[in-house]
Amino acid sequence: MWTNNLGNTKSGLEQFLSYLVLPIAFIFNSDKQFNKEKVISIFSFSLVIYALLCLIVGVVNASKYSDISFLFYHKLSGGLGNLNAIYLSAFISLAISFFLTKPNKSKLEFFSLIFLSLFLVLLSSKMVIAITLMTSIFYFLKKRKFKKINLKSVVLFIAVLLIIIPAASNLYSRIKVEFEETKMEEVLHKKDFGLVYLWTSFGLRVFQTKAFIEILKEKKI
Repeated sequence: MWTNNLGNTKSGLEQFLSYLVLPIAFIFNSDKQFNKEKVISIFSFSLVIYALLCLIVGVVNASKYSDISFLFYHKLSGGLGNLNAIYLSAFISLAISFFLTKPNKSKLEFFSLIFLSLFLVLLSSKMVIAITLMTSIFYFLKKRKFKKINLKSVVLFIAVLLIIIPAASNLYSRIKVEFEETKMEEVLHKKDFGLVYLWTSFGLRVFQTKAFIEILKEKKI
């Protein structure tokens, strides 16, 4: 128990129970060989189903409360439970990588790749989206060195772009607001931020980068 409130402790423990499923499964099946690709495939398709359910709940809530924010970020990821959008984005990114790099994709896998790409943008985690986009571009550039560009790849690229561009409007708005609200002079030069400081996501990352560089200089690494 890590809180004075028994109800909060119980709720927290219930959330962490899911982390025990895989270790327990491997303990009872330690002598068996697992097909890694099959395990990742099941994991990826499970995320497709979860994302679809989150989207359905988000659409219902957005319609019910006349609030489109239920289709973005934490309100979207938390539709089926109190799941953080950044954590879910990381899982979705892994599934996208699996479907993207899988040769001879089926129609279902092709749809799953496009759907998860859209869902990742709706989750609006800037860092995860950027990393996923960069790794995807790197994969395509590396692959095209050895193969000619085919029609299916062009269609996939255009389809993803057509989905991402309109869906990215909310992400662009969040980035713009964070830039406007971040006090760069304070983040870069202020020495004491006190017990409470109104950090933005961008400002915090700038401060972390600054602190990391200062540590490197201090340690002369």
